[in-house]
Amino acid sequence: MELHPWSGAGQQTQAVGWTLINDAASSNAFAALVNAVPQSFQGLTAPGSALNFATPLFVSNSFDSARQVIDVSGDGEENDGADTATARNAALAAGIDTINGLAIGGAAITTFYQNNIAGGANSFVITASFGDFATAIQDKLIKEITPVPEPGSLALAGLGLLGLFGMRRRVKQA
Repeated sequence: MELHPWSGAGQQTQAVGWTLINDAASSNAFAALVNAVPQSFQGLTAPGSALNFATPLFVSNSFDSARQVIDVSGDGEENDGADTATARNAALAAGIDTINGLAIGGAAITTFYQNNIAGGANSFVITASFGDFATAIQDKLIKEITPVPEPGSLALAGLGLLGLFGMRRRVKQA
């Protein structure tokens, strides 16, 4: 996991580098690093440029993971930089599995995030306000790290339920 503050087309930075989070201590240490990052940019909003900045960093890091996920949070629609939907599609084509969004604001920003940012397997958008941002981040992380059954597992579960239904039906007929 890493953190990239962003704003306009030329305003992206890697504030916290790639970090292995595998226990409570590493989670708390990462949270402290994130908490210490000042809001370094303001003004324009270029989520497409932020996606273009983040995508190649997955190839150049030293971690190997089962899933590659980009999270984008912001309080405005694109008004600068690369086209967001094009950047999202390019990130997915480059091997990013999922892009999730945390839209800070009302219905318009949520709709923009759903239509232009979220993409890939099991992607989602959560809407938050500045007042409940911390809770929204927590909810987003829980949703992301909760295991999602693989399609093969779903098929096996379906067969199991079908078999259970068949056994219950036979018992009732007897």
